Amino acid sequence: MEFALVAPLLFMLVFGIVEFGWVFGQHLDVRHGAREGSRLLAVNYNPDEASGASQRNDIIDATCDRMDLASGANVAIGFAAPGETEAGAFATVTVTDTPEQLTGLFSPILDGVELISTVESRIEVDATWTAGSKTCA
Repeated sequence: MEFALVAPLLFMLVFGIVEFGWVFGQHLDVRHGAREGSRLLAVNYNPDEASGASQRNDIIDATCDRMDLASGANVAIGFAAPGETEAGAFATVTVTDTPEQLTGLFSPILDGVELISTVESRIEVDATWTAGSKTCA
């Protein structure tokens, strides 16, 4: 009888640890993606010798590739001050995602939560990419 009273609380505790640990891992992945994208912007990542929107898409695709759980994440890149694309200016990367849940037990708490990370870095070489955003495939 005592176990019947304690078991639901024990299961909620165990599944809560698992669920929130899973969401925390996704949050770390979003933060990691923003940092990696910022590094790519700082060095004007350009594997295809492209510029403008094509280079922007290459940078965002490379950022998505560096995240483990990127499916559905939105990556936006831009300049801290519009029009300042020279070395020494600042660029920003914002990665936004909604957490996936394992159990669904905590949907009332986790529904509507967004995982967001914004990183700003100094541009090392003149930027040839354009600002914009894209969703990871």
